[in-house]
Amino acid sequence: MRIMNTYLVSYIHSFANRYYHRKFLFSVANRIGLSGLSYFHYKKTNKAGFKNLIDIGTLSCMDSSKIVIEDLWRQYYRQHRFYILGTGWVKWTYEEKPWGFEGIVIDSEIRADFRTEIAWCRDMRTGYCFNQDTLTADFFDKLEKGADIKVPWELARMYHWPQLALLALWSRGERRPIIDEFIFEVEDFEKIPVGKSIQYTCAMEIAIRAVNLLIAFDIFTQIDEEGQMSVSFKESFIALMWKHREVILNRLEVDLRNGKNGNHYLADLCGLLFLCSYLQGKEAERCLAFARREFFKEIDKQFLEDGSNIECSTAYHRLSSEIVILGLLMIQKSGKRVPKALHKKLIGMYKFLHMIRKPNGRILQIGDNDSGHVARLNPKGQYVNERELFKYNVNWKNYNDGKNLFFLQEELSVESCMAMFEALFGLTNTADKIAFGFYKSVIGEKTLKISLDDTDFKIQNGEIRDLVPDNFLFRKETVIRFAKKYDFSCKKIIVFEYFGLVIVKLDDFFLAVRSVPEYKKMRLGHVHNDVLHFELSIGENEYFTDPGSYVYTGHREWRDRFRSDKAHNVPIYRNKWVEILDMFSSRAEVAGECFVSENRIIVTAMSKNVTHLRRFTLHCDKLVVEDFSNEDFELRKEADIKDCSLGYGMRTEIKNQRINIMTHITE
Repeated sequence: MRIMNTYLVSYIHSFANRYYHRKFLFSVANRIGLSGLSYFHYKKTNKAGFKNLIDIGTLSCMDSSKIVIEDLWRQYYRQHRFYILGTGWVKWTYEEKPWGFEGIVIDSEIRADFRTEIAWCRDMRTGYCFNQDTLTADFFDKLEKGADIKVPWELARMYHWPQLALLALWSRGERRPIIDEFIFEVEDFEKIPVGKSIQYTCAMEIAIRAVNLLIAFDIFTQIDEEGQMSVSFKESFIALMWKHREVILNRLEVDLRNGKNGNHYLADLCGLLFLCSYLQGKEAERCLAFARREFFKEIDKQFLEDGSNIECSTAYHRLSSEIVILGLLMIQKSGKRVPKALHKKLIGMYKFLHMIRKPNGRILQIGDNDSGHVARLNPKGQYVNERELFKYNVNWKNYNDGKNLFFLQEELSVESCMAMFEALFGLTNTADKIAFGFYKSVIGEKTLKISLDDTDFKIQNGEIRDLVPDNFLFRKETVIRFAKKYDFSCKKIIVFEYFGLVIVKLDDFFLAVRSVPEYKKMRLGHVHNDVLHFELSIGENEYFTDPGSYVYTGHREWRDRFRSDKAHNVPIYRNKWVEILDMFSSRAEVAGECFVSENRIIVTAMSKNVTHLRRFTLHCDKLVVEDFSNEDFELRKEADIKDCSLGYGMRTEIKNQRINIMTHITE
């Protein structure tokens, strides 16, 4: 192995004669642990330049959003209280007592050189302090149960700063204290040694942090009339952004195992696009060209012909789409053209987002959901009485911060992402004027001007023959009766063939059927055992809902429970359609077909010696679901699923939500 590594190192050095090819290859080599390969540092050049990209004069104020952001600022942010992945609005210090996660509280101390005013390296759900410099191969195996690295990572993404920058723009009275707080938090974060601690181990997290800080810094430099941000602070901030760029370049998250890069690498490139659009100089220009070329390639690779994403998850489709739309913001601003070959996929991304929205505004959850975003420009949510909080998260049963109302973030919304697509396409928007206005404030009139009719999705229409073989001796029927009659002649039905999803939408009616995806095209780290799952939404009510995801590395038992077949509305066999191998590893050896006609959907799944056919028939007053198989199987009973998740870190008891299972089963 050592000899092979030496030859590879020598080959990389000889091949990488172009600067950014060398940076890229060094990053790849570091990812696979090649010995003898040191990080390439270029000669420092002029790094003082910073270019403002936002036209703040076009950022009109939305009173409703301003009121919410102002309330969050006064009640929470200025006191360093942050809501991160189910923590509640807790004060983020190393002394604060955590509420606990599934009853787990960890007594932990932060090491001296990581100590800051804000607990950037602490999981505030359990209290665990991350003192590690790097993520070793056995990092997660050695963590105490309950400790979740995603919590401090999410805090350091700095989601709150674009919101507060907009508030400072709109509210002159809050401007000075907000800018003072920005200076404080940046300087506090700078106390963490660059390249050390968990906050510099994941390039994606560094990239998202850079995006949010750059947006805020852009606005602040244009409204800092009193000169609160000194020259030395600005220089220090710009230097910090250059350091972020360097660490990202050194830790690009390419997948050498199966050749399929995912959302992490896409986010790395998005961060570089932001950093090298704002930062000025030849080095930034060269890096920008590299990131732009790679970004276009990855969009084409990571999104399939039906517009869906290879992560095999609706929530990760939202995240990856948000990464794309924000990365394209920087590319459009630079005057470079988006290749026409990508236009169809961009439209597909947008249409997929539109189709997975239920009548209640929340997205359908298929596969993992870590509540990931790049930027949260407009806080989405509702005010909830603190006495009712346990209905949304069982870990908040004893939560009490002395306030009557609690702002509960909505984690299943896609309005902001869709609004930015609409701005790029030159359309109008009514769903999220903040996100739409922000996007327009950067690109101006540099829109793509493409029609949403430029692409269609494959639908197999026509008469369906009786596909049920005679040897299918095991049959069950589920009947769901509607409270009112529907005219399904006006329905909209879409088949996402590669993703494996059929959706029927009509006014307040929503039916989703999970067909077998093209697993060979997918990354399988975020899939669930959900083949043949279906769920129904009528108005605010949901039936047979997918429970989503609750937690990843923080609690293996709960992770496996939420992605198991018993957590989904699927036929249950002794052998599973999808075999869960590890925390982020699965194997799917299943094939299937999907047929759609006027009022009928048929999906099949075949694996080993089992063949299952599920037939859906829409009547004006009911949905009839018939299951046929050559082997005996079980259907999920109401008692089998007691929990769902409305966002990462939140476990909700089904009985406390408008989620019901109403069936009549005959065998």
